Amino acid sequence: MLAVWADRQLLAPGRWANTSTELLRNQKVRSATAEYLTDQLYDNVDVARLIGSGLPAPLQGLAGPTTGALRHATKQGIELALAQNPVQSLWSAANRAADEELVAITNGGGNDLAVNQGKVTLNLRAILNAVGARLGLGADLGNQLPASAAELTIMRSDQLKAVQRAGRTLRRLALVLSILVPLLYLLAIAIARGRRRRVLLAVGASAMVAGIVVLAARAIAIPALADSLAKEASVRPAARTVISIATSMLRQLAEAVIAGGALVVIVAWLAGRSRGGHARGGAAKLRTMPAR
Repeated sequence: MLAVWADRQLLAPGRWANTSTELLRNQKVRSATAEYLTDQLYDNVDVARLIGSGLPAPLQGLAGPTTGALRHATKQGIELALAQNPVQSLWSAANRAADEELVAITNGGGNDLAVNQGKVTLNLRAILNAVGARLGLGADLGNQLPASAAELTIMRSDQLKAVQRAGRTLRRLALVLSILVPLLYLLAIAIARGRRRRVLLAVGASAMVAGIVVLAARAIAIPALADSLAKEASVRPAARTVISIATSMLRQLAEAVIAGGALVVIVAWLAGRSRGGHARGGAAKLRTMPAR
Protein backbone atom coordinates (compact mmCIF):
# COMPACT_ATOMS: atom_id res chain seq x y z
CA MET A 1 0.00 0.00 0.00
CA LEU A 2 2.79 2.43 0.88
CA ALA A 3 4.70 1.69 -2.33
CA VAL A 4 1.65 2.01 -4.57
CA TRP A 5 0.62 5.28 -2.89
CA ALA A 6 4.08 6.83 -3.23
CA ASP A 7 4.38 5.79 -6.88
CA ARG A 8 0.92 6.94 -7.92
CA GLN A 9 0.78 10.11 -5.82
CA LEU A 10 4.27 11.54 -5.35
CA LEU A 11 5.81 10.36 -8.63
CA ALA A 12 2.86 11.15 -10.92
CA PRO A 13 2.93 14.88 -11.86
CA GLY A 14 -0.59 14.93 -13.26
CA ARG A 15 -2.11 13.36 -10.17
CA TRP A 16 -0.03 15.57 -7.88
CA ALA A 17 -1.17 18.67 -9.79
CA ASN A 18 -4.78 17.67 -9.10
CA THR A 19 -3.98 17.05 -5.44
CA SER A 20 -2.24 20.42 -5.17
CA THR A 21 -5.40 22.13 -6.41
CA GLU A 22 -7.32 20.36 -3.66
CA LEU A 23 -4.74 21.68 -1.21
CA LEU A 24 -5.27 25.29 -2.26
CA ARG A 25 -9.03 24.89 -1.93
CA ASN A 26 -8.49 24.30 1.78
CA GLN A 27 -8.84 27.48 3.84
CA LYS A 28 -5.94 26.68 6.18
CA VAL A 29 -3.54 26.08 3.31
CA ARG A 30 -4.70 29.23 1.50
CA SER A 31 -4.22 31.29 4.65
CA ALA A 32 -0.69 29.95 5.24
CA THR A 33 0.24 30.48 1.57
CA ALA A 34 -1.16 34.03 1.62
CA GLU A 35 0.84 34.78 4.77
CA TYR A 36 4.02 33.49 3.11
CA LEU A 37 3.46 35.50 -0.08
CA THR A 38 2.67 38.63 1.95
CA ASP A 39 5.92 38.23 3.86
CA GLN A 40 7.83 37.76 0.60
CA LEU A 41 6.18 40.84 -0.85
CA TYR A 42 6.89 43.14 2.09
CA ASP A 43 10.41 41.77 2.66
CA ASN A 44 11.58 42.11 -0.93
CA VAL A 45 9.54 44.89 -2.58
CA ASP A 46 9.27 48.58 -1.71
CA VAL A 47 5.51 48.48 -1.25
CA ALA A 48 5.44 52.07 0.04
CA ARG A 49 6.99 53.29 -3.22
CA LEU A 50 4.47 51.28 -5.27
CA ILE A 51 1.56 52.73 -3.32
CA GLY A 52 3.02 56.22 -3.45
CA SER A 53 3.41 56.06 -7.22
CA GLY A 54 -0.34 55.69 -7.51
CA LEU A 55 -1.19 58.59 -5.19
CA PRO A 56 -1.45 62.28 -6.08
CA ALA A 57 1.61 64.35 -5.14
CA PRO A 58 0.01 65.98 -2.04
CA LEU A 59 -0.92 62.55 -0.63
CA GLN A 60 2.32 60.67 -1.28
CA GLY A 61 3.42 61.28 2.31
CA LEU A 62 0.67 58.88 3.37
CA ALA A 63 2.25 55.98 1.49
CA GLY A 64 4.40 54.86 4.44
CA PRO A 65 1.64 54.71 7.10
CA THR A 66 -0.75 53.27 4.55
CA THR A 67 1.69 50.46 3.74
CA GLY A 68 1.72 49.14 7.30
CA ALA A 69 -2.03 49.48 7.69
CA LEU A 70 -2.63 47.64 4.43
CA ARG A 71 -0.53 44.58 5.32
CA HIS A 72 -3.51 42.68 6.73
CA ALA A 73 -5.68 43.81 3.82
CA THR A 74 -2.96 42.64 1.42
CA LYS A 75 -2.96 39.18 3.01
CA GLN A 76 -6.75 39.03 2.74
CA GLY A 77 -6.55 40.13 -0.89
CA ILE A 78 -3.96 37.46 -1.68
CA GLU A 79 -6.04 34.82 0.09
CA LEU A 80 -9.09 35.87 -1.92
CA ALA A 81 -7.09 35.70 -5.13
CA LEU A 82 -5.82 32.21 -4.26
CA ALA A 83 -9.44 31.05 -4.14
CA GLN A 84 -10.01 32.05 -7.78
CA ASN A 85 -9.75 29.50 -10.60
CA PRO A 86 -7.12 31.37 -12.69
CA VAL A 87 -4.70 31.60 -9.75
CA GLN A 88 -5.38 27.99 -8.77
CA SER A 89 -4.49 26.99 -12.33
CA LEU A 90 -1.14 28.75 -11.91
CA TRP A 91 -0.65 26.94 -8.61
CA SER A 92 -1.42 23.60 -10.25
CA ALA A 93 1.00 24.32 -13.09
CA ALA A 94 3.77 25.29 -10.64
CA ASN A 95 3.24 22.08 -8.67
CA ARG A 96 3.23 19.98 -11.84
CA ALA A 97 6.50 21.56 -12.98
CA ALA A 98 8.14 20.91 -9.61
CA ASP A 99 6.97 17.28 -9.54
CA GLU A 100 8.07 16.72 -13.16
CA GLU A 101 11.54 17.89 -12.19
CA LEU A 102 11.51 15.61 -9.16
CA VAL A 103 10.42 12.63 -11.30
CA ALA A 104 13.11 13.42 -13.88
CA ILE A 105 15.72 13.31 -11.12
CA THR A 106 14.45 10.02 -9.69
CA ASN A 107 14.56 8.53 -13.18
CA GLY A 108 18.24 9.34 -13.46
CA GLY A 109 18.09 12.90 -14.76
CA GLY A 110 19.29 15.89 -12.86
CA ASN A 111 20.88 18.20 -15.43
CA ASP A 112 18.30 20.87 -14.62
CA LEU A 113 19.23 20.78 -10.96
CA ALA A 114 22.43 22.72 -11.53
CA VAL A 115 20.53 25.34 -13.49
CA ASN A 116 18.24 25.90 -10.50
CA GLN A 117 21.16 26.53 -8.14
CA GLY A 118 21.18 22.97 -6.86
CA LYS A 119 17.54 22.89 -5.75
CA VAL A 120 14.15 21.61 -6.84
CA THR A 121 11.73 24.41 -6.01
CA LEU A 122 8.06 25.30 -6.17
CA ASN A 123 8.09 28.68 -7.95
CA LEU A 124 5.23 30.95 -6.87
CA ARG A 125 6.40 34.03 -8.78
CA ALA A 126 3.69 33.69 -11.45
CA ILE A 127 1.06 33.52 -8.71
CA LEU A 128 2.42 36.69 -7.12
CA ASN A 129 2.28 38.40 -10.52
CA ALA A 130 -1.39 37.50 -10.84
CA VAL A 131 -2.09 38.62 -7.29
CA GLY A 132 -0.25 41.90 -7.88
CA ALA A 133 -2.40 42.60 -10.91
CA ARG A 134 -5.55 41.94 -8.87
CA LEU A 135 -4.36 44.21 -6.03
CA GLY A 136 -3.36 47.00 -8.40
CA LEU A 137 0.35 46.67 -7.55
CA GLY A 138 1.44 45.69 -11.05
CA ALA A 139 1.35 42.50 -13.09
CA ASP A 140 5.14 42.12 -12.82
CA LEU A 141 5.21 42.22 -9.03
CA GLY A 142 6.67 38.72 -8.68
CA ASN A 143 9.39 39.51 -11.22
CA GLN A 144 10.69 42.26 -8.94
CA LEU A 145 11.56 39.73 -6.24
CA PRO A 146 15.06 38.30 -5.81
CA ALA A 147 15.70 34.86 -7.33
CA SER A 148 15.38 33.13 -3.96
CA ALA A 149 12.09 34.78 -3.02
CA ALA A 150 8.64 33.25 -3.62
CA GLU A 151 10.23 29.83 -4.02
CA LEU A 152 9.68 26.85 -1.74
CA THR A 153 12.59 24.42 -1.71
CA ILE A 154 11.53 20.79 -2.18
CA MET A 155 14.94 19.14 -2.54
CA ARG A 156 18.59 20.20 -2.41
CA SER A 157 21.44 18.86 -4.50
CA ASP A 158 22.98 17.04 -1.53
CA GLN A 159 19.80 14.92 -1.38
CA LEU A 160 20.00 13.93 -5.05
CA LYS A 161 21.41 10.41 -4.63
CA ALA A 162 19.05 9.54 -1.79
CA VAL A 163 16.03 10.72 -3.80
CA GLN A 164 17.12 8.77 -6.88
CA ARG A 165 17.56 5.57 -4.85
CA ALA A 166 14.24 6.05 -3.07
CA GLY A 167 12.41 6.76 -6.32
CA ARG A 168 13.78 3.70 -8.10
CA THR A 169 13.04 1.50 -5.08
CA LEU A 170 9.46 2.76 -4.78
CA ARG A 171 8.73 2.17 -8.46
CA ARG A 172 10.08 -1.38 -8.30
CA LEU A 173 8.25 -2.18 -5.08
CA ALA A 174 4.97 -0.79 -6.40
CA LEU A 175 5.17 -3.10 -9.41
CA VAL A 176 6.63 -6.22 -7.78
CA LEU A 177 4.57 -6.21 -4.59
CA SER A 178 1.29 -5.48 -6.41
CA ILE A 179 1.83 -8.76 -8.29
CA LEU A 180 3.66 -10.82 -5.66
CA VAL A 181 1.37 -10.32 -2.65
CA PRO A 182 -1.86 -11.50 -4.37
CA LEU A 183 0.02 -14.43 -5.94
CA LEU A 184 1.34 -15.52 -2.53
CA TYR A 185 -2.16 -15.35 -1.08
CA LEU A 186 -3.51 -17.44 -3.97
CA LEU A 187 -0.66 -19.93 -3.59
CA ALA A 188 -1.38 -20.33 0.12
CA ILE A 189 -5.02 -21.08 -0.65
CA ALA A 190 -4.16 -23.48 -3.48
CA ILE A 191 -1.81 -25.67 -1.42
CA ALA A 192 -4.03 -25.72 1.68
CA ARG A 193 -5.91 -28.90 0.83
CA GLY A 194 -8.35 -29.89 3.50
CA ARG A 195 -8.13 -26.52 5.29
CA ARG A 196 -8.72 -23.98 2.57
CA ARG A 197 -11.58 -22.33 4.42
CA ARG A 198 -9.31 -21.69 7.41
CA VAL A 199 -6.56 -20.29 5.16
CA LEU A 200 -9.09 -18.14 3.32
CA LEU A 201 -10.24 -16.72 6.65
CA ALA A 202 -6.60 -16.01 7.55
CA VAL A 203 -5.99 -14.27 4.21
CA GLY A 204 -8.98 -11.98 4.72
CA ALA A 205 -8.05 -11.27 8.33
CA SER A 206 -4.44 -10.46 7.44
CA ALA A 207 -5.58 -7.99 4.77
CA MET A 208 -7.87 -6.30 7.30
CA VAL A 209 -5.06 -6.10 9.87
CA ALA A 210 -2.67 -4.63 7.28
CA GLY A 211 -5.18 -1.95 6.32
CA ILE A 212 -5.86 -1.09 9.97
CA VAL A 213 -2.12 -0.82 10.67
CA VAL A 214 -1.69 1.60 7.74
CA LEU A 215 -4.61 3.76 8.93
CA ALA A 216 -3.24 3.84 12.47
CA ALA A 217 0.29 4.66 11.26
CA ARG A 218 -1.07 7.48 9.09
CA ALA A 219 -3.04 8.93 12.00
CA ILE A 220 0.09 8.93 14.17
CA ALA A 221 2.41 10.21 11.43
CA ILE A 222 0.35 13.25 10.37
CA PRO A 223 0.80 15.31 13.58
CA ALA A 224 4.35 14.03 14.12
CA LEU A 225 5.47 15.02 10.60
CA ALA A 226 3.67 18.37 10.81
CA ASP A 227 5.38 19.21 14.10
CA SER A 228 8.80 18.27 12.72
CA LEU A 229 8.39 20.14 9.41
CA ALA A 230 6.67 23.28 10.70
CA LYS A 231 8.73 25.02 13.35
CA GLU A 232 6.13 27.74 13.94
CA ALA A 233 2.98 26.71 15.79
CA SER A 234 0.83 28.98 13.59
CA VAL A 235 1.77 26.99 10.47
CA ARG A 236 1.25 23.51 11.93
CA PRO A 237 -2.53 23.31 11.28
CA ALA A 238 -1.87 23.99 7.59
CA ALA A 239 1.00 21.48 7.56
CA ARG A 240 -1.26 18.81 9.04
CA THR A 241 -3.88 19.57 6.41
CA VAL A 242 -1.31 19.30 3.62
CA ILE A 243 -0.06 15.91 4.87
CA SER A 244 -3.62 14.68 5.39
CA ILE A 245 -4.70 15.60 1.85
CA ALA A 246 -1.45 14.32 0.31
CA THR A 247 -1.96 10.93 2.00
CA SER A 248 -5.69 10.68 1.31
CA MET A 249 -5.00 8.13 -1.44
CA LEU A 250 -3.11 6.01 1.10
CA ARG A 251 -6.17 6.10 3.34
CA GLN A 252 -8.38 5.06 0.41
CA LEU A 253 -6.04 2.16 -0.42
CA ALA A 254 -6.10 0.98 3.19
CA GLU A 255 -9.90 1.22 3.34
CA ALA A 256 -10.20 -0.75 0.09
CA VAL A 257 -7.89 -3.48 1.45
CA ILE A 258 -9.91 -3.67 4.67
CA ALA A 259 -13.16 -3.93 2.72
CA GLY A 260 -11.71 -6.63 0.45
CA GLY A 261 -10.40 -8.58 3.43
CA ALA A 262 -13.78 -8.35 5.18
CA LEU A 263 -15.51 -9.64 2.03
CA VAL A 264 -13.14 -12.64 1.89
CA VAL A 265 -13.79 -13.41 5.57
CA ILE A 266 -17.58 -13.22 5.08
CA VAL A 267 -17.47 -15.47 2.00
CA ALA A 268 -15.29 -18.04 3.78
CA TRP A 269 -17.52 -18.00 6.86
CA LEU A 270 -20.74 -18.38 4.86
CA ALA A 271 -19.20 -21.20 2.81
CA GLY A 272 -18.30 -23.03 6.03
CA ARG A 273 -21.78 -22.64 7.45
CA SER A 274 -23.32 -23.87 4.21
CA ARG A 275 -21.15 -27.01 4.17
CA GLY A 276 -21.82 -27.59 7.84
CA GLY A 277 -25.55 -27.32 7.27
CA HIS A 278 -25.43 -29.81 4.40
CA ALA A 279 -23.35 -32.22 6.47
CA ARG A 280 -25.75 -32.04 9.43
CA GLY A 281 -28.73 -32.48 7.13
CA GLY A 282 -27.16 -35.56 5.53
CA ALA A 283 -26.43 -37.12 8.91
CA ALA A 284 -30.02 -36.53 10.03
CA LYS A 285 -31.36 -38.26 6.93
CA LEU A 286 -29.13 -41.29 7.56
CA ARG A 287 -30.43 -41.55 11.16
CA THR A 288 -34.08 -41.44 10.07
CA MET A 289 -33.77 -43.96 7.22
CA PRO A 290 -35.53 -47.27 8.06
CA ALA A 291 -33.29 -50.26 8.48
CA ARG A 292 -33.66 -52.97 5.87
